[in-house]
Amino acid sequence: MFEGEPRLAITNKSQWGGRVASELGNATPVNLYLHRTYDPATRQVKAYVQLRYTQSVAEANNVTVYITENDIVDPQLLPDPVTGQSYVLDTYVHQHVVRDVLSATSGDAVQVSPPQNSGTVIVKTFVSTLSGAWNADNCHIVALVRQASGTRKVLQSAEIDLVE
Repeated sequence: MFEGEPRLAITNKSQWGGRVASELGNATPVNLYLHRTYDPATRQVKAYVQLRYTQSVAEANNVTVYITENDIVDPQLLPDPVTGQSYVLDTYVHQHVVRDVLSATSGDAVQVSPPQNSGTVIVKTFVSTLSGAWNADNCHIVALVRQASGTRKVLQSAEIDLVE
C-alpha cells in the first residue's frame, strides 16, 4: 500500500511512476538474501533465506517463500481491444506462476518476539520437492519479508533462479 492510498490499488494510474520512484528512494530496514541447493535427481530444493536488519524494527515480521515458474503455455481468456469481447488464446505464455508456497501462506514468523535490532542476522531454511510436471529450468525462488500485522507492508523481496 502506498502512503495516502486507502487500499492496495492506486486510484490514479498516472501517479504510478512517481509513487514507485518515491518508494524506491526509501531505505529498507532489512536486506534479504537468497541461496539454494537443488538436486535434479530427487528434485529436492532447499531455500535459505537470510535477513540482515540494517535498522531496529519494533514490529513482528513474517517471511513468505514461493516457487514460481515461467514460460507455461496454456489457454488464457483475453479482451479483444477492437470488439470488446473476450476470446481464448490457446498458446498464451504465462509468467511468474506460483507453483508452491514453502512457508505458511501468510508467512512464517521471522523471530519469536520482536524487536529485531540493527545488525541482527536471521537465516531460515525451507525444503520442498518439485513436481515432475514443472520445468526446473524455468522455476524461481521468491521471498518477501513484511510486517506481520497492521498494514502488512512489504519491507524487502528477492528472487533467484532455482537452477544455477
